[in-house]
Amino acid sequence: MVNKVILVGNVGNEPETTSFNSGSSVTKFSLATSYKSKDGDRTEWHNISCWGKLSDLAKEHIKKGAKMYIEGSLTYDTWEDKESGKNMKKALVNALSIQFLTPKGEE
Repeated sequence: MVNKVILVGNVGNEPETTSFNSGSSVTKFSLATSYKSKDGDRTEWHNISCWGKLSDLAKEHIKKGAKMYIEGSLTYDTWEDKESGKNMKKALVNALSIQFLTPKGEE
């Protein structure tokens, strides 16, 4: 089985980091990917999570608007909506590696 996601896009928001009592942390941000379809230009938004040392790297260096290459795996966050009682589901990309594509000084 293979669960691999490769994305190239632009960071949509300033990353947010959550630190845990164990000393680990997670940094989350959104990534916009754009492409042309038969209906015109489209943009898709992806939720990215970076854990451990990658979280520290993301927290220090990723800025809104930066162009990024992300490799990771796809997971889903599920919960029950308190108002409607419906089960909800959101796709997440757990980043395994990141590369900065924005040239230095152009952030």
